[in-house]
Amino acid sequence: ASLARAAAAVETATAAGKAASSLAAASFAAAQLPRMVLGVPLRQYALSVFCSFGSMALGSACMHAYMKPEMGAQSDEFEEEAAARRRAIEEVQRLALDDRFGGSSPSAPRK
Repeated sequence: ASLARAAAAVETATAAGKAASSLAAASFAAAQLPRMVLGVPLRQYALSVFCSFGSMALGSACMHAYMKPEMGAQSDEFEEEAAARRRAIEEVQRLALDDRFGGSSPSAPRK
């Protein structure tokens, strides 16, 4: 009888040990980083995003340091170009209206 009890105790301990080891393995698997789409680990995804953004930012900083695009343009140049474009558009519209209405534009005073 005591031999049967000892065997049952060993069996129970073995089952409990197996359950504990499977629980530990499950908790270890859960502690690992989750996998993203296509099986890419989150760490690799974050690293690639960081490297891509860093490369873009460094390239932009180098281009601005070398080319200095903000230093080359004056605001007066932009205003002069915008005014010249407006005058050119108004002249083309005036010519088109003159051709269409036979030499007199609607905005011109009639004689």
